[in-house]
Amino acid sequence: MKTRLFLASALVLATAACGGEKKPAESPESTAGITETSAQEDMPPPPAKEGDESAAPAPEGEATGAAGGVIKLAAVKITPVKKGTKDKPVELKADGTVSVDGKPAATIKGDSVDSSGGTSMVTVGVDGSLVGNGVSPGYKFEGDELVHENGSKLSVDDEGTISLTKDGKSEPLAKTEGGAAAKRAALIATVLWLTVPAPAKVTTAKPKK
Repeated sequence: MKTRLFLASALVLATAACGGEKKPAESPESTAGITETSAQEDMPPPPAKEGDESAAPAPEGEATGAAGGVIKLAAVKITPVKKGTKDKPVELKADGTVSVDGKPAATIKGDSVDSSGGTSMVTVGVDGSLVGNGVSPGYKFEGDELVHENGSKLSVDDEGTISLTKDGKSEPLAKTEGGAAAKRAALIATVLWLTVPAPAKVTTAKPKK
């Protein structure tokens, strides 16, 4: 009996001295301190999915919003339809330079047209209206058509013909090469350098006495 008590006491003392079971030493490469958040921060962002417009920037030169009064440029040649008039051929180059009858006349840049001497001829407002000493007041773009407050309208069809519609009738004023690609530029050139007939005045018959 005494021997059993002695062995039991010795076992208790040995256990107390060792402090219980020893825990295994932590590996220096332990990932216990890495949280889910820190792991996500170290991960590279996922590649943009095809068709995700917000991930890819807009191509250089491509409009990302309203263009306002900016005049689209393209190579355009305008030839008056009627012969014997004082109107001369007008040529617009893709860089915005304009020549009339082969002579430098103006430059189109942004929303304005300046003469070769540097004088402002016309500016297109954000609402499409034309303002300047080179054009008659009252012109305004509605889409790709140039309307006047007197009721007339200038337009360019898909074949490049510039026509004036007035009093319910339409007549061609000029033929263009490339005019369908830059309709506004072609119409601005028309009112600046070609003769645009004014609409007939409406007369009211006076009552007989």
